[in-house]
Amino acid sequence: SVAANLLMILILIVGVVMFYRVEREVFPRAELDYVSVNVAWPGASPKEVEEQILLRLEEAVSGLDNIKQISSTAREGSANMSLEMDPGTDFTTFLSEVKARVDGVSNLPQSSFPPVVSRVEANVELSIISLTSDPALFSDVELNRLSRIYRDELASLPDGSPIVNIEGYRSEEVSVEVTESSLRRYRLTFDDVARAIRNSSLNRSMGEVQTDTGSIPLASRELADTAEEFENIVVRRNLDGGVLLVKDVASVNDGFPDSNFIFKIDGRPGRILEVMQPETVNVVSASRAVQKWVDEKQSSLP
Repeated sequence: SVAANLLMILILIVGVVMFYRVEREVFPRAELDYVSVNVAWPGASPKEVEEQILLRLEEAVSGLDNIKQISSTAREGSANMSLEMDPGTDFTTFLSEVKARVDGVSNLPQSSFPPVVSRVEANVELSIISLTSDPALFSDVELNRLSRIYRDELASLPDGSPIVNIEGYRSEEVSVEVTESSLRRYRLTFDDVARAIRNSSLNRSMGEVQTDTGSIPLASRELADTAEEFENIVVRRNLDGGVLLVKDVASVNDGFPDSNFIFKIDGRPGRILEVMQPETVNVVSASRAVQKWVDEKQSSLP
């Protein structure tokens, strides 16, 4: 009949429309019954982290109901505590109770950062991109910075995923080595050089400007980040108009904190960019966007 045919056509149209609109995932997202507590304490040894952070946090949460297991890990500069709750427990209530107990710990080291309490999620990789370099062409510092640039580009792709992690990324450090002979030659002290660097590495508030639509804050951004920027910091201005720069009195080097950390891919320095699956994403469109970006970069790299 006509009605049956119209109904069939309507069902087909709705099916086609929903096929292109339905959310597609690599794997279904899994919500785990775990709460993670992370505390950063820069410069602390694993033993100090255990004694002054983890033991105190464990004592604070040990009396809570519905805890199946507590696991703690102390690393240099950070602490992690994972709490698994009993099956059938309301997770929102459990998370709130853990957070209240952790926030109530008042005797953590003053130089440590506030604890971060969050739910543990099973993240799934959408795409994995390997980035390697020839040490003769790219230093490890340059590769590190390039991976950071690529991470930001991937996270800003229109149809991609905003969550991109870097495996093998290292925190950078700029070392400034001042010799005693240089200080004597220019009649400086170590404090003079340190003060110049400190004063040139600040973000200053400069007030605000009132407009018809509201106020606009003004700020001066002077935070040195690379060796070249540190080298060009002015230590002293002479009466004849000349300037004395950091590079005139010190050796400035880009690098990493002293560490035994080595990350290589096929024997060469490398980084891995992990494009993660967010809560809502069309994996087909996201994969195509990432592949298009990779193809464009392949043609532009040496």
